[in-house]
Amino acid sequence: MRPAILFGYITGTIMFVVGVLVLMGVFDSRWSLIGSAALIRNVFGVLALLYGIYRIVITDTHRRRDDRMR
Repeated sequence: MRPAILFGYITGTIMFVVGVLVLMGVFDSRWSLIGSAALIRNVFGVLALLYGIYRIVITDTHRRRDDRMR
């Protein structure tokens, strides 16, 4: 497997897991000076989760296209 494809899968998986952990509240919120820490945590968690899904899907699409071209 090419290193770029492997890097894409690893990055997507890490971001997906981080998003899930943030949404579960594993990371303690240190943003108490900002009005709504829970809202910021939820937005960041959803964005990390969506980016992880996006990165995995795009990497898989590139891998399939490269395999078809060979």
